[in-house]
Amino acid sequence: MRSVLLAIALACLPLPALSQTEPDSGVPVVHYKAVPQWPKQLLGDKKIPAAWNYYQVSSVAVEKNGNILVLHRGANAILEYKPDGDFVGPWGQVKFESGKVAAYDKKFRTPAISGYQAVYGAAGCTNCGAHSLRVDPQGNVWAIDAPAHAVYKMDPSGRVVMTLGTPGKPGMTDKNFYLPTDIGFAPNGDLVVTDGYGNARAVRFTADGRYLGQFGKRGNGPGEFQLPHAVVIDKQGRIYVSDRDNKRVLVFDAQGK
Repeated sequence: MRSVLLAIALACLPLPALSQTEPDSGVPVVHYKAVPQWPKQLLGDKKIPAAWNYYQVSSVAVEKNGNILVLHRGANAILEYKPDGDFVGPWGQVKFESGKVAAYDKKFRTPAISGYQAVYGAAGCTNCGAHSLRVDPQGNVWAIDAPAHAVYKMDPSGRVVMTLGTPGKPGMTDKNFYLPTDIGFAPNGDLVVTDGYGNARAVRFTADGRYLGQFGKRGNGPGEFQLPHAVVIDKQGRIYVSDRDNKRVLVFDAQGK
């Protein structure tokens, strides 16, 4: 729990306070400072402080208004806090899948398939699909629900305004993902979704959700993935994909080359 609270507290600090440049190197050095007791404790019916009941915190994101969203896999999957740690309330319309992503024994793997599958039913958990949150430059909040095979766009009020993928229907087409993991935002508004636990690709869309293409395939060579797990895009449009199972970060141009 303490490590979870620390991670959330660090996300609340302004970047200038965290990052300095090491003399003579030009390489930024990040100095972390823990914020004590973040978020603030709630009070029970006897006005005694009570602990938060987080379950598998998977992501933290900062809204355009400065509030902090915490994504976890328990009840009320998205929780909103003010920067000072005051609790605002549950946030957003997305209802996450109760299935979970699980690795399986290597003896069942072949080079052509991933090492992960979706597990549904009694073996799952409440909101197990809560995988990642991202906030785009316009302040929209995107939620990745891996076992639902869907990525949801919510406006700043939490209303779902777009869905990428087809919830409940896995695949590898322009309209279907198989256990997606993350989304990145290009300077021109394009979107890149890493479709990573089941497939091994990154998928490009326009800002309004029109399919542009995909790149990557399963493997260990240049431009290949085993588990494309996270993606960010810089101001020049370069796409950085974290390939978790290959333990590396691959860099592509704006077209995925």
